[in-house]
Amino acid sequence: MATLKLKIGDDETVRFTITDADGTAVDLTGGTIKLKIADNIDVTDASADYVGTYTSFTDAANGIHDETIPDSETGTWSAGKKKYQVRFINSSGIVVSEDVDNVIIEKNLLDNV
Repeated sequence: MATLKLKIGDDETVRFTITDADGTAVDLTGGTIKLKIADNIDVTDASADYVGTYTSFTDAANGIHDETIPDSETGTWSAGKKKYQVRFINSSGIVVSEDVDNVIIEKNLLDNV
């Protein structure tokens, strides 16, 4: 995964390609993706800036999931550096893939947010 850059007050779409330890795309069919954005990964879901759970995917067979975080969520954020964690759990309840990386939250200069 890579550092995400998101703007305050914008609808933001991020693409995740879920892979196994060998880097091979994982079939997402029947599974669940959970995405959390927070100050750090130890934050509870209730205290996180964003938590999403998804069972419908852009291209399940090729491990691709596009997630749109609405402006109603991003509009409540403050500029700064945060963490994101994305986890894929297969249909048997096994965590197949989990990644943690940085999120840079930027001011939206055009809207003076």
